[in-house]
Amino acid sequence: MKQPLQFFAAIVLLAVGGAIYLLYRPTTLLLFRIINVTGLSKQVGQWRTAAQAYSLPDFTVYCLPNGLWAAAYILLIHRSYRNRSDATRLAWAAVIPAIGIISELLQVVDIVPGTPDWNDALCYAAPFLIYMIYIRLTKNHS
Repeated sequence: MKQPLQFFAAIVLLAVGGAIYLLYRPTTLLLFRIINVTGLSKQVGQWRTAAQAYSLPDFTVYCLPNGLWAAAYILLIHRSYRNRSDATRLAWAAVIPAIGIISELLQVVDIVPGTPDWNDALCYAAPFLIYMIYIRLTKNHS
């Protein structure tokens, strides 16, 4: 994937994950307090009302944004570290997926607040696993 396309794809992944979060997640989250402070509550409320016409599965609402954001991060790392070794790229690409997975594990033992969801962990891991395969395949064809 060409450099400008990688950046564009990352922005799209961030935007789609953000839109799902903004339109379908509960308004009790910190994000919505920030929206209230910024005076955007009315506009966001209108968007959320319009989105009610489209029902999304729980997996899409609660897990998929994590995977989309992790994938965007990995694309940006791949682009930013394009002149570095594969090992360096993989190490930096692993940071956000690892934090997400560790967070899910720490929820199991009540060190991090929240309800552990293995689908969340899967959504963090999948983009990294795909990236590892990509690195491996492109290395063999270089």
